[in-house]
Amino acid sequence: MSRPLKDNHDLFEGLAHPARRRIIEVIGKGEATPTDLQDHFDFSLPTLSHHLKILRETGLLTMRNRNNRRIYTVSKQGMKRITRWLTQHTPK
Repeated sequence: MSRPLKDNHDLFEGLAHPARRRIIEVIGKGEATPTDLQDHFDFSLPTLSHHLKILRETGLLTMRNRNNRRIYTVSKQGMKRITRWLTQHTPK
């Protein structure tokens, strides 16, 4: 469950790290478990879990449990918030 966001600062803080942006790119192609994601990254499982937690807490990923496995998906609501913010701040 993601924590309530006070403003968009948290949302963009979630995207601030290049590894987290890459995680979004990978999971955007289809849901994944941490084990699935390990093939795409050179860092440890605890480090990957840390980034996944931040992305989930900022509302950019959702997570569900299935058969004792954590399945991550990109949050459509989180992506809509980014798009909405960018649209609001784009000159007309």
